[in-house]
Amino acid sequence: MFEKLFTPKPRVTPQEFVSKLVSTCFDPDMNGDFYNLLKLTVPQRKRYVFSTFVFTLTLPMTFAVSLRRTDLETFITTAFTLMLNAWQNPDTFVRVGDFVITEYEHIHLVEYLEKRFQQRVSVENIQNHEIKMGFLLGATAYIRGEQQVEDFFEVLPSSPPEKHLLNLICKYGIRLESYICEDFCPERTLAGGLSRTVTFGRIAEQYFKRINDAFKML
Repeated sequence: MFEKLFTPKPRVTPQEFVSKLVSTCFDPDMNGDFYNLLKLTVPQRKRYVFSTFVFTLTLPMTFAVSLRRTDLETFITTAFTLMLNAWQNPDTFVRVGDFVITEYEHIHLVEYLEKRFQQRVSVENIQNHEIKMGFLLGATAYIRGEQQVEDFFEVLPSSPPEKHLLNLICKYGIRLESYICEDFCPERTLAGGLSRTVTFGRIAEQYFKRINDAFKML
């Protein structure tokens, strides 16, 4: 009875939580190993750093929403803001197409720009549009975060309980591949079980595990 009257407080501060997230997405050993395995080009490495940072930024919110942890809303929002501030030079203007390459995200970025800043950019021109890195990170996190929650609720009813985690991580790995590799082909990925796709699944698994370990402390 009394357990329902009180909301347990997280065992870490937002600052401590973000420190654990930063140590994950900027881990040179882990990411260096994956660079070598994937043989990424320079543009792909740029998108890898951007996309794994966004994945780290959004996954705690995805956990909270998916698990219906409304008590963590303020904590996660604070951590989200602190995490965004961990990116160096957020006020630098960058070309959208250097970091975001999927048509789905281009369409939603156009909508987001118009809604938030009354900026009208066509989908055809969004790749060459320049905006501040901090805004691009936040907008991309919003779009990908919604996708992650949708993926979570899509995977659960479509697979047996013992395969929920595996299938979810595979789904997130495929998402990461599509964000980073310009030659990503979903039909070929689903049919062929490519080694690159398997590696991206391992990346998603490593990030998922480390972020989940930090989340368990909340």
